[in-house]
Amino acid sequence: MSLITGLWFILFPFICSLTDGVLWSSIILGLMTVLFSLWSLNSKAKLKAVS
Repeated sequence: MSLITGLWFILFPFICSLTDGVLWSSIILGLMTVLFSLWSLNSKAKLKAVS
């Protein structure tokens, strides 16, 4: 779910025309959300592999 949210924050500024400051902050927050989501999924996969 948070992966989808991150992708939305990345794509939303290009769908709606936003100011430059809002555009870059949205893209950066979206990338951070995607990275943390993938990191979390990776950690859960490693935990299952150990047990």
